[in-house]
Amino acid sequence: MKETSAKILVVEDEVIISYALRHTLLQLGYTVLDVVHSGHEAVQKAEEYKDELDLILMDVQLRDSIDGIAAAEEIRSRNPKTAPPIIYLTAYADVATVARAKITEPFGYILKPFEERELSICIEMAFFKYRTEKRIKEAEERLAITLKSMGKGVITTDRAGRVNFMNFLAEARLGISKEEIGSRHLDDVLEWNIPDAKEFEGNPLRYVLRTGISLRLPAQTYAVHGGQSYDISKALISPIINDESETTGTVIVLKDEILE
Repeated sequence: MKETSAKILVVEDEVIISYALRHTLLQLGYTVLDVVHSGHEAVQKAEEYKDELDLILMDVQLRDSIDGIAAAEEIRSRNPKTAPPIIYLTAYADVATVARAKITEPFGYILKPFEERELSICIEMAFFKYRTEKRIKEAEERLAITLKSMGKGVITTDRAGRVNFMNFLAEARLGISKEEIGSRHLDDVLEWNIPDAKEFEGNPLRYVLRTGISLRLPAQTYAVHGGQSYDISKALISPIINDESETTGTVIVLKDEILE
């Protein structure tokens, strides 16, 4: 989809401004699906056009029982995975309003009055951000599916060592679920019991995060949790490296044996 073929819903309660917006958007090559003047209409039209709507320009201060921010919250709650990006239009930028708006994760914020070029740039940046976030989410979903289907226990952590994924085999191997762990650091959940940990300074996870070097745990290595020891001998801990060669987390691949 070319950005200039995008379909936009305009929500603005000042009639003159709303039609000026419509005219500007058409001049820029966008398709205006509709122009509405209240929060309730915005929610209704967003639902009606949900299969073709690409962007919503939403006035914050609507003369209605629900304002633009509340309307945006309702639109997002109805379709959390497919809700279109929203750009707020407002003549107000007070701290309280901005704080409320941020909760709805908008893709832009334009102060009135604004120029055509400012509007155009904000829309293009919103589409860029939306496409980027969508690609990242799709990649994460594909990775999660891949890790879940692997024949070995797999755990991933972020750069701080907090657990962000465990497949079923890892949960079974270690006697704890991802839900129980939440976003805690792996070291807060498991105690490492390693025969000779001097080469990686006593903590293999922190060593990999610090150095960016993969390591395989030695024989007779155990993780202790809930009063039980789990054999994690020969488990491989590898860094996750981004395009800037930065370590952003780890992947731990377990063997298949458990010590009863």
